[in-house]
Amino acid sequence: MALLERSGVPAPGSPVLVIALDGWIDAGFAAATAAAALLEAVPTEVYGTFDSEQLVDYRARRPRLRIDDGVRGPIVYSDARLLVGSDRLGNGLALLIGPEPDYRWRAFSDEVSSLAVELGARLVVGLG
Repeated sequence: MALLERSGVPAPGSPVLVIALDGWIDAGFAAATAAAALLEAVPTEVYGTFDSEQLVDYRARRPRLRIDDGVRGPIVYSDARLLVGSDRLGNGLALLIGPEPDYRWRAFSDEVSSLAVELGARLVVGLG
């Protein structure tokens, strides 16, 4: 079963792939802060979403439920997503955000490596 469901178009040109996963690897929230700054500066669209059922331990990382004025909202599961876009100069960006995997690290790493090749990434930067 595939880990990544593609749903968008790839980033233009040879993008820089930035990986900013949250969890233990980002204990000081440096990666999350840098990713938030990139998201503010570069308009992005979802290129693909990783299957969290295969990667995340929901006993350790519970999904979120928001309740407003006594009304239960939807359950929100954290999925790793690949967002793509380009900056004001037209340089491509691919940003992988979401929870670091609890399971299947090797398959996840292989998928991310294949993604970098598929996108023609000129540089891969891991934050955290």
